[in-house]
Amino acid sequence: MKIHISKISSLSTYKPESVPKSGYSVDESLSISTKDKVDINNTVSSSVEAKQAEKSKFLTELFEVCHIQKDILGPFKITGAALGGSAALSLVGGVGALVLGFRELKAGKQEGDKLKMFEGATEMLAGGGSSCDFLTGALSLANVTTPLAGVIAGAGTVFGLSHGVGDTVIGIAKTIEGIKDKDKEEIISGALSTGIGLTVSLLAVGIGGVPAASILAGLFVTKLICENKESLKKLFNKAKSHFK
Repeated sequence: MKIHISKISSLSTYKPESVPKSGYSVDESLSISTKDKVDINNTVSSSVEAKQAEKSKFLTELFEVCHIQKDILGPFKITGAALGGSAALSLVGGVGALVLGFRELKAGKQEGDKLKMFEGATEMLAGGGSSCDFLTGALSLANVTTPLAGVIAGAGTVFGLSHGVGDTVIGIAKTIEGIKDKDKEEIISGALSTGIGLTVSLLAVGIGGVPAASILAGLFVTKLICENKESLKKLFNKAKSHFK
């Protein structure tokens, strides 16, 4: 049997057909993989930032509650355990407001945001007022009579009035901004902040008494509801689903 050299040559030069590919080159596959990783990292980063913002919002509102409760309860002349509890909350609110206010002031300075800087300074004034409320309550519970108590009470009045005026200015600024942007939520939030600031200012100098304190409570609760309506709606729907 003869083997033809031409056939051997053709066999040696045989090239198999290309195997079907996914449609992407190696470089393209790597490129897509890298893009997916970037997208995942961005998603994780956004999720972390959202959680941090939510946590910061919760802490801010918590410290606001701890601070403003003294303004609301003040005209009712509380004593004993109620005064002790109020003083403890004032301490928490004071420390928290000072820390958050300083952070906001610093962030506003870095960003060149004057309104944010003003908000941070106002928050720190609230912290100073709450700290004075704590000291005044603690001295009252301990039945300590000293000229220092009067000085602390006076400082608390100054801090309270300054904080109230600051909140009023911030509320007016937000209301104007909301009108310009045609943002109803911003208008409502600004109007409520203005009302809260004015009421706090009046109570700080002893004007308004129980009626003013009641108005302040109503305005503050309304503000909390408006700012958390989506979360409250989800909570309501979740609770509603359990009774079906």
